[in-house]
Amino acid sequence: MNQEDLVLLGTISAAATGVLVLAEGLERAELDRSRMTRREVSRLLLVVADAVGELSSGARSAIPDLDVPAWLLTAARLQAGGAVESEARWSAIQSLAPTTLSWIKFHSSGRTRKVPDPEQG
Repeated sequence: MNQEDLVLLGTISAAATGVLVLAEGLERAELDRSRMTRREVSRLLLVVADAVGELSSGARSAIPDLDVPAWLLTAARLQAGGAVESEARWSAIQSLAPTTLSWIKFHSSGRTRKVPDPEQG
């Protein structure tokens, strides 16, 4: 995995964590009613999807459990609007984002170079 991939994985981790923090404790109906939170969650999910799409084939091979097609589909659905967008956002919050974080953590735990934390520079 090259340096660019490590930066992308850090971006993915930070954005996915942000999604989970913002959505913590919210029911779907609450999220759908909260325009600011809904927009920020969607923005962060698109950041994750874009970064996942930019990962090299080497990074994708190193983390084979990362569901690249699901993230790309989620990005398309988030831009569709309406019920499709709402379902994609909720599904990503409930499953895709936490699973992605788990796989990144799992695959980086045995490496000497950890995924960088953008919060720490």
